[in-house]
Amino acid sequence: MTQELIDLKKSILEGRYADALAIVDELEGMSRQAILLLTLTYDYSQKELSTVINEILIQLPGGKDWAGRI
Repeated sequence: MTQELIDLKKSILEGRYADALAIVDELEGMSRQAILLLTLTYDYSQKELSTVINEILIQLPGGKDWAGRI
């Protein structure tokens, strides 16, 4: 996330506002995912959590490529 913030600042300073908005959208998505994963720690036991997180990660782009390796 640090690199995204650096890129955001650079885009704004250079007047590339469309790029800046795209970065903000990406950061918002990352924040939503972080909140979702944090919420899972309250909803599932320690034993269940690993399986649940793996199932969620498999749904992300490219997730099916490594699904069998976990």
